[in-house]
Amino acid sequence: MVLINSLVGKGQTPYALKFGETYNDPQGPWLRFAREALFGDVAKLPELNETLNQSLTQ
Repeated sequence: MVLINSLVGKGQTPYALKFGETYNDPQGPWLRFAREALFGDVAKLPELNETLNQSLTQ
């Protein structure tokens, strides 16, 4: 338990300024990615994944 607590204290949480725009916006890229993954063409996923990454890093 002591080891785990000492490691957790050194961890970092990633932060993205546009997290809300990417994942919570109904017009955001995450919803399109999820819909394609579940109901659409999986060949489009690499392109949509890149769109997600760009949205988070801009």
